Amino acid sequence: MAGNGPHPAQPELPGNSRAGRALRVIHSSDTAAACIGIPILRYKLGVFVLANTIAALAGALYAHQNQFVSPDVFSFSTSILLLVMVAIGGFGRYWGPFFGALIFTALPELTRSLHDAELLIFGIAMIVVVGFMPGGIAGGLANLKSRLPLRRPSA
Repeated sequence: MAGNGPHPAQPELPGNSRAGRALRVIHSSDTAAACIGIPILRYKLGVFVLANTIAALAGALYAHQNQFVSPDVFSFSTSILLLVMVAIGGFGRYWGPFFGALIFTALPELTRSLHDAELLIFGIAMIVVVGFMPGGIAGGLANLKSRLPLRRPSA
């Protein structure tokens, strides 16, 4: 039974399912995906519907919590801040947006006493992360983990 899928005691990773592999191929090249028979429109539509369902649920929960809805609540600067949080944390990583939000929530509190230097510290932090960790903080941590030597238990 070799090659018939994962062993029953070993669950399949989320990115290794048929849909996960198809989405990775579509992300790399639509033409290549079409050539190997992946229904591109079906997968893209499914991802679009899933993402918008999650966004609609978040909006409904936000409206229920605040009992008020207005487009002024989410300004352009708020949208940019959310995008920067994800970029600094790391696109395409599970923990990337969490790290980005943690930094952009904690750093202002830690630098509040420095008043004018707060923006300078933010700028330097962004330059360091973007320049030296193109995959964001989560990508940098994964890269660092892969470079560490593996410890082998002594026999």
